[in-house]
Amino acid sequence: MSHETLLKFEEDKNTIKDFGYWKLLVSNNTRTLGNCVLIVNRDVRRFSELTPEEVVNLGIAVKETENALQSAFQYDKINWLMLMMKDPQVHFHVIPRYKESKQFANTEFVDGLQEGDPLMYDKIDLSQEVLNLVRDELKSKIN
Repeated sequence: MSHETLLKFEEDKNTIKDFGYWKLLVSNNTRTLGNCVLIVNRDVRRFSELTPEEVVNLGIAVKETENALQSAFQYDKINWLMLMMKDPQVHFHVIPRYKESKQFANTEFVDGLQEGDPLMYDKIDLSQEVLNLVRDELKSKIN
């Protein structure tokens, strides 16, 4: 099993929840408050290669992730992106979107929802300490 994508997003430090077939991590490539990545737990390079069990588990993971993000940070909109341009393992970038700036852990997060694609924005350089606080807040909200 390739752990390349899990390693890139620092699974050991950033895991919020292991759903069995999928793992949710706070993203260390942050664009907005609560930015996460949901990664399949085995080396799958094509979405069509997921097993029926992985697809069912994905539905559970999506619902729990959205509920936790809404409870923790009250997003206005949410984007699920599966681009796999740099990291070939099947995964989704989960990007909560906000009309107004958000304050969390003495940090201001400015989304600019009206301006378009969050991946076009500069990455927000957060310390591991702040990432840990985001991770822990989501852990406290997820089923």
